[in-house]
Amino acid sequence: MEVVKLLIADDHKLIRNGVKLMLANQSTYKFIFTEVSSGEDLIDLLKDESFDFIILDISLPNMSGIEVLKYLKTHQISTPVLVQTMHKEIDIIRQSLEYDANGYILKSSEKDELINAIITIFEGNRYLSQEVSMIFADEVSKNLSIKANTDLSVRQIEILKSLAKGKTNDELAAIYNLSKRTIEGHRSRILKKLNLKTTSDLVRYVFENKL
Repeated sequence: MEVVKLLIADDHKLIRNGVKLMLANQSTYKFIFTEVSSGEDLIDLLKDESFDFIILDISLPNMSGIEVLKYLKTHQISTPVLVQTMHKEIDIIRQSLEYDANGYILKSSEKDELINAIITIFEGNRYLSQEVSMIFADEVSKNLSIKANTDLSVRQIEILKSLAKGKTNDELAAIYNLSKRTIEGHRSRILKKLNLKTTSDLVRYVFENKL
């Protein structure tokens, strides 16, 4: 049986214990568990020790799971990461995957799904739970519908929605890992394609068209 050093990052001890219990009685791997309750503790631990796998919550104190993923990507730490969280928001799912999370499941997932996710990721594939996949499919469907009606790219549609939510160019640059100049270019092209003049016009357009 293969031995796996597993790091669990969750600020709720009950959740950590539940994960250990689900994984302790399976026959695929022998897990050696290490636990942390914050993103900062996870980063500090990785400076001195390596792990085979990380199970990561998004809602961590001080340093969120998204920030942890960004740190891992920036520092080229390639430890496989499975996000296990209660968050179903498409923006959080997308950011997690953009920062190279290897999988995304919900805390409501059953034991078999957790084990399947780990096995799938170790095989070199990405794993999304069925509910997360459906959330993605719904979003893609909406974006394709908007694209057909506006001739905007999928990225421009995402930026359009974010602008309507009040995001600044600097915030968008950070969210999409693009330069501020690139965001400004997208914004100008969006305005031109929609025949609009200001961000206020964009906001009104989004709400009037129920985007």
